[in-house]
Amino acid sequence: MAARSELYARLAECLSSYRNGTSADSQVLWDVKMDLQRQPGLQYVLPVIKECLETIELTGQKDLDPSIVPEIADLAKQAICDPSFSFDHVQELITLDRIGLALQSSLDLVVDLALDCLQKATVRLSDANIVGGKVGLTEEIIIVWLSNANTAISTRAADILLDLLKTEIEASPKNLSANVTKLTERRVFQDPAAYRLLFRYTSDVLFDRDRYPDRASWLECPLDRSRRSIAQGRLFDFVVALGKISFPLVADSHLPDIELSFRRKPRSSPSSLLDFVTHDMTDADDPLVLRVRMDFCTSLLGIKPLVDGIETAISPPTLSNGLKFLIESGVHNDIIRLYVKPEKELQDPVTASLLGDADINYLSSYFSLHPRHALEPEFKDIHHNILQRILSKLETLPFSKWTTQEGRAPHDLNILKEMPLPMLVTEPGMAAVCAIPVNPPNPLALRTLARIFHGPETAQRGVESFSQEEEGAQPEIDIIRAAGSRANFYKYITEHPDFWANLAAAIVVVSIPDATKQAIDLAWSIACARWIELPSDMPIGTHAWPLPTEPVLRSKLRTRPFRTGMTTLLALGPEVWEALLMRVEMPRVAPTADASSIVYDIQVMKEKVLTDILEEMKQDTGKMECETGLWESSFSELEQTLRDWRANPGRRNLEVKTLEL
Repeated sequence: MAARSELYARLAECLSSYRNGTSADSQVLWDVKMDLQRQPGLQYVLPVIKECLETIELTGQKDLDPSIVPEIADLAKQAICDPSFSFDHVQELITLDRIGLALQSSLDLVVDLALDCLQKATVRLSDANIVGGKVGLTEEIIIVWLSNANTAISTRAADILLDLLKTEIEASPKNLSANVTKLTERRVFQDPAAYRLLFRYTSDVLFDRDRYPDRASWLECPLDRSRRSIAQGRLFDFVVALGKISFPLVADSHLPDIELSFRRKPRSSPSSLLDFVTHDMTDADDPLVLRVRMDFCTSLLGIKPLVDGIETAISPPTLSNGLKFLIESGVHNDIIRLYVKPEKELQDPVTASLLGDADINYLSSYFSLHPRHALEPEFKDIHHNILQRILSKLETLPFSKWTTQEGRAPHDLNILKEMPLPMLVTEPGMAAVCAIPVNPPNPLALRTLARIFHGPETAQRGVESFSQEEEGAQPEIDIIRAAGSRANFYKYITEHPDFWANLAAAIVVVSIPDATKQAIDLAWSIACARWIELPSDMPIGTHAWPLPTEPVLRSKLRTRPFRTGMTTLLALGPEVWEALLMRVEMPRVAPTADASSIVYDIQVMKEKVLTDILEEMKQDTGKMECETGLWESSFSELEQTLRDWRANPGRRNLEVKTLEL
């Protein structure tokens, strides 16, 4: 204990000497830092922080050697991050005014220490209110977040602001009365000085003074175009993050005078921070900015309703808060119209390259997150146009595009694989699915087919058809998907009679390793598919997208469809079954480390897939409808293959053909 006290006395002497103009001993700083790591304790932490902060503050006032300042700041940071050091201790050592001044420092290490102190206020509601109640402090946090060139510092400031708001929001419904004082929330959204900063530091509206001569000078953005673009991206992220915590904060109007001052042109929609960010903040004619804005809208799709502060699943009739806003503001339809534009109206190549797949990413997320909304009758025509656009792209795609790696395949397939399956059973959805080839093997194409053919994971195992009681009732979405997957698969193999041979070749011939893996996954998705037979008389699905009955489906097929994917694979795809049981072997001519890694990965994947199939067969999946002896012999063959592989993991007895590209 005496030695430790002596060490901290040496630290105080070292920093005192440094403040008086002599050099500081770096070894002492290092020894104290190591001591705090080994034995943290408040009685030592407090004096260390006090000494370090006083020293750093004086470096800006005296002509002291700056080279040692980072080491002093690092020591202070270590002490502040001690769990026993609370916001009460912060207030004992440093005033909020000094923290505000530190946030204005040109030295990032000083700003970082100030943020460390403010981070302590995010734990308790009372501490968050102290920060929110201090005039000017929240504004300094916002300015650091939006204008600091250091991304790490900016991110920390944004996180602290979010944490302060979250602390206040979460306290209200769960622990306290509804009349909780939320001073940070009031400061950000009700104080004009603070709220205006969110608009002023990010708006492109006032960049052209001649165009907006009537706007007051206090609205002028203090950042140049490049830094303002960065600030815009930061506000995009902040609005999404805050919207997940409390959507009304970003979607409701707070100070209309400020919100309307930054509108590009008059419109009838209510003003809000979310409305500003979506419509007015950025230049709509800049394709790169449009790309960022569309990515922001994609993020909004995932903002779910909150019940008592807890995020809930999206289910009808409740819409996602984000989707509801995007529909009401017209943005949702704007993005769809951008995607379905005829070829002659598309952007020039440069603009198209900058936009990338932003519209595709948005639509993929929409169909994935909101399948029930997508199936509503009022949207059938516009979604029919999306399918028609995908079909048009697939039909006109040169053969060479499928033969290369995944990056060259049409990313429109990402939309197709996320669409609700009833949309793919009717035209033009079915035609679009049938336009996807298995030969040549393309990773994205195979992944898309696997997703469409497998059916929902949540479908009940062993339920293979509708009972009489269930017919005529509105089925659950998973039942519809299970029936739709089966209908899609059998329609596909009717259009592609060479499907099984091509899939077997894609598994055996390793020309593109990713394609081989996806081919194995496609075989698994069929064998372990969660299918349900269509009802015999009454169509299911939705009013806008009905599925056919079982007799109608069979009338369009060349072979009788089985109820399970397991029977389908064993009875119709014996070559694929044989390909799955083949063991992968290293090429015997000039094997390389990369080739060894690829072969190992594929073999491991095969073993995992076959293990899954074995577990499925142990549940007697497909046994009742298989030909006599086929199911039993396949089960025995699979068990023996896996035993051999596990008994001799180092041997490679069967050869996989490896092509040189």
